[in-house]
Amino acid sequence: MRLMPNYGNRDKSPEMLASDSAFVAQTLAVIPDRAKASDHLVDLGFELLRSGDMTAAMFRFNQAF
Repeated sequence: MRLMPNYGNRDKSPEMLASDSAFVAQTLAVIPDRAKASDHLVDLGFELLRSGDMTAAMFRFNQAF
């Protein structure tokens, strides 16, 4: 599921939703603007993709979404 674009449009468990909320809160504490935070994660994803780490890149792209 984590390797599918937009998490494969699958429903997330309550634990996954709680983890997502914690991640968003931590990210917004560092980069308060949602668009800028998302752009930063996309940039990280492309860096990882260029380095050949497709798995970690997909994780960053999904987090950016």
